[in-house]
Amino acid sequence: MGFNSNRNKDIVSIVVRTMLGIGTLVLAIGVPFFGEVMAVIGSFLTITVSIIFPSLCYLKLFGNDIDERETWFNYFVITLGVTCAIFGSYTSIHDLLMEMNS
Repeated sequence: MGFNSNRNKDIVSIVVRTMLGIGTLVLAIGVPFFGEVMAVIGSFLTITVSIIFPSLCYLKLFGNDIDERETWFNYFVITLGVTCAIFGSYTSIHDLLMEMNS
């Protein structure tokens, strides 16, 4: 029973991943400006997950145990991340609008 159960899970996993890939391909072909829309989403989410979120978590977990200089450095990293996310999103949205108007 264990072998068939694992094999069924593997088959379902392969089918789901394949369908997600095909769905993304259909969207990329069918939706105009798909790349620009993905750039808007990526510019915001990538900065949030890779820069802002870890610094916030570090401050939440170790905020009472770290010195003031390290705390301010983390605030600086968070501020820089928010600034980059805002400018990156603005640039992506601007490019999307320019592409739509031309």
